[in-house]
Amino acid sequence: MADVLTRCGVGPALERCVMAMHEQRERVEEACWTVGPVRRLQKALQLVTSLNQDEDPERLAEQLVDAQAQIRTLQDALESTLVKLTLAEKEAVMYQSALRWRATADKNKALVVATERPGMRKDPSGVASDFGFFKQKKRTSASNVSASGGGDQPAVPNRRLSREGSGLFAARGPPRLSEGKERSPNAKAEQSIPVQPVCQPSKNKTIFDVVESEPLVNFRGLLAKVLAMRERGEYDDSLMHRYNDALVLLPDDNLDLVYKVFTHVYTGEHSKEELKWIGIQRTSEVVHGFIEMQTMKVGALLDTPQVHRAKLLEKERAKAREKQARAEREAEKRLKEAEILQKLRIADRLAYDACLPMAKQWAEGEGDEKLVRRFQRRKELQLLVMTPEKMKRAIPHVEWQQMMTSGLDRDEVRALSHCLRQPGVPAQAAPFIELLRTRIFSFGEELLAVDLARGSPSESTVGLQPPPPVVMKPSPPAPLPPPPIVKSSSKGVDELNKAMERRKEQVSAIERGDIKGIDPRAAREAEMQAKKAAMLKGKSSNRVYGMFSLRTKSRAKRAPDGQASEPESHGVNHSTQPATRPIEDNNIPNLSA
Repeated sequence: MADVLTRCGVGPALERCVMAMHEQRERVEEACWTVGPVRRLQKALQLVTSLNQDEDPERLAEQLVDAQAQIRTLQDALESTLVKLTLAEKEAVMYQSALRWRATADKNKALVVATERPGMRKDPSGVASDFGFFKQKKRTSASNVSASGGGDQPAVPNRRLSREGSGLFAARGPPRLSEGKERSPNAKAEQSIPVQPVCQPSKNKTIFDVVESEPLVNFRGLLAKVLAMRERGEYDDSLMHRYNDALVLLPDDNLDLVYKVFTHVYTGEHSKEELKWIGIQRTSEVVHGFIEMQTMKVGALLDTPQVHRAKLLEKERAKAREKQARAEREAEKRLKEAEILQKLRIADRLAYDACLPMAKQWAEGEGDEKLVRRFQRRKELQLLVMTPEKMKRAIPHVEWQQMMTSGLDRDEVRALSHCLRQPGVPAQAAPFIELLRTRIFSFGEELLAVDLARGSPSESTVGLQPPPPVVMKPSPPAPLPPPPIVKSSSKGVDELNKAMERRKEQVSAIERGDIKGIDPRAAREAEMQAKKAAMLKGKSSNRVYGMFSLRTKSRAKRAPDGQASEPESHGVNHSTQPATRPIEDNNIPNLSA
């Protein structure tokens, strides 16, 4: 292998590629980002460098140059995305990159297996000689860098190369958290990317030469039906449910195989055998979109074992069954309510047909007087003979709010419910309609059956005057008891009789004109007028002149010279004689007036 690289003259170029790859790997690890694609590219380089020495040197050189170009492309992509993307976006981008690099690694692996030397992997001396060659080249390049100078310290590349040593091309598996005390901060993110084990194709066996289990056969049949359905532009809900259940219940090894096939179809690295395996002849935009969606879905299922997936599926099925049962119960309840509502409307119409003729008679003032007065007093009953236009004009908003169902019998409530159900009823009637509905529901189903049993009234009886109600005359009241007999020997009774006699004499004298009668109401009004005049006179004497008030500052009345002035009275009676009202016989009020 060393002779081949020497003849090709690509040894230093390959070493620079590998060094650039490891520098980029360290940079990515410092940024706490996954390094899955980098490691897969490293494995691809290992496969390329393990080709047979008898191969054409020019072909080997072309392969190595292609690998170097891939490394540069990866380095540019990483440097551009590290700055722009967030952590979540970085993980999503690297996940898609991992799918493509996996396909590339599988192709290189197949190329190596097909062209590798028979005894190369079994003979450890050949591998040791290759490692010795690259180790010698590493030391040579390190000494050249140290001698060249250029402002860089020579200890830096020597230390880096001595740290990596001959392990540059050693097979490095995924990092384990249990190894060592220091754990990579991006180890958890790297483990979240499902690692697909590389199949080992040979001349006598392909990736599909496996024993297909019954779940896998069922899944393949459903997958072919789903792809055909997508091609037709249709959607079958039951078919998709069966497909998803079959996908979840696949064994772990079969799920890995499905993921590998979906990945190849998504990246465009599929073969005719893989297309035949999924049940199609060619890919289209619809198929590619569906496969892309299923690739991400299957990749998320790889981390969950089959037992856990089966339990989660059973829980989802139980929730779906409960949801379906709840929907059936609600549908049955709605159907029952619709039937009851239909019966209620029939009963309301029958009650309206029975009450309308009587309401028309009451509106014209015919029939029982008591019922007519009740009709005129209750606005609710007057609605039976009104049209919607008349309701809008005659009944204001306040009266709609004051309407109630108390005092109305069952037929009247049902008739009003039917009357207010006609189109054109004002919106202000909504509260009263709700009251009617609540009252009707309170009757119960038994009364509803009774109302429906009476049937629809015949056409001959509609509009005729109902029979007059039987009015029972009240019995005459009992006679009053006789007045008690008063004995003349009683002193109190004698005085009462004497007062009554005097009163009769006074009334007779007033009627003859001997005594002038005085109306007590007129006398009281005259007295109040006199008091009011006295109060106004006192206020007029206490007027304010300028800044002085005669009420607050008393002044003596001016008098002629030589006479004493009198103090101001301010309307107060200073007389020592109390004001008395003479008592006369003619002050007795005239009761006859």
